[in-house]
Amino acid sequence: MNYKYNEIEYAKEIYEHGFQTDFIKYELVLLVKYLKQKKNMKLKDTIDFVYNFCKKYIKNYNEILFYKTIDNAIKKGRKRNNQLIEIKSIPIYTCELEYIDSINIEEDYKKILLSFLMNKKLSHKIMQINNKDINKNISVYFNGTMKKYNKILKMSNLKKKHDINLVINKLIMFNDKKGDKIIVPLVKGNIILQYINNIKYTKNNEIFYNMPILGLDNVGYIYDYYKKNLNIKKCEKCEILIKTRNNKTKYCTRCAKEIKLEQTRGIARESMRKLRQKRKC
Repeated sequence: MNYKYNEIEYAKEIYEHGFQTDFIKYELVLLVKYLKQKKNMKLKDTIDFVYNFCKKYIKNYNEILFYKTIDNAIKKGRKRNNQLIEIKSIPIYTCELEYIDSINIEEDYKKILLSFLMNKKLSHKIMQINNKDINKNISVYFNGTMKKYNKILKMSNLKKKHDINLVINKLIMFNDKKGDKIIVPLVKGNIILQYINNIKYTKNNEIFYNMPILGLDNVGYIYDYYKKNLNIKKCEKCEILIKTRNNKTKYCTRCAKEIKLEQTRGIARESMRKLRQKRKC
């Protein structure tokens, strides 16, 4: 399972079954957060639990060698503004899609703008979890490292078709219908996503689609779905958007595997039931 935005389930797995990967430092922080937020464990009890936990699950464990790692994990995990992250979905509003669609640029570039928006909404949601007093407005500043730009390109489903540097350079040249800049360039590749400030929200914004967090890599499909592309539809189980080749496709790859596995288990259980009945006879 992808636990990136479901730290509660991830931490629970660690708590119940030990370390899940070789990233011990990261998983110890999650464990400490879980002990504080879900088990209401005090500092002293947390320290005792973590040392015993490491002794149990780390091969060739040495308390002296791991002292600094454990101490840092406890300090970081017990910070008030370091909460367990659990995000199930991110809403995309009709007004956001209408504004992006109104810009006179190619549809591929609109998908890039939508991906930037969803990325910023996700970051804002994480900040709200860690700090409930944070401003409700989304930051429009984007720190333009190549890794982050390529992440946006991947989200838009256009990774094989475009050079992200050329895309950004082109978007910088465009204005919206009112003549306002879409993107404002800064130094060192950083940009201001000005178009986000230009979107007009109301008190009763209509949600077009609640994007399950598992669909984060396919944000471009949201725009296709909005434009009524018949090849894009919702998975009938988890509701992430999928690209289909025919009307027979009902589920995303992950859900299809889960359903097939459950069917296989069901057949096996039924076979065992019939076998037991036959033996009784």
